[in-house]
Amino acid sequence: MAINLQPLTWHWEPVPKGDTYPAAIITETLSDADLVRVKIEIKANGNTTSSLVLDSDDTGIVITSSAAGSWAFTIEEISATTTDALDEQYYAYQLKTTDANGVVRTEFQGTWEVTPQIPV
Repeated sequence: MAINLQPLTWHWEPVPKGDTYPAAIITETLSDADLVRVKIEIKANGNTTSSLVLDSDDTGIVITSSAAGSWAFTIEEISATTTDALDEQYYAYQLKTTDANGVVRTEFQGTWEVTPQIPV
């Protein structure tokens, strides 16, 4: 039987424009090599340009454990300022990891909706 290497589908909870989106902790217990990079590209549906990029090489993602067989990382909260700068619409994203052997793998993909802020 072949191993299923399809990315997991993870649809993020909607966030009202201008609200902070909470952090998430991701762990992997079956990796073959050390983790060296995690990158998330978020694009408006149908768009080829990224609306938001979170990257462990830059900002938005922190690798907390990188050893083969047991790595972990945190997707930091997405600030209210950042969500306020996004258009109210659906977005698609992919989360990719790169291991010490240079293997790039799409681990997660899904959608995320930025909804209108309702004035009170």
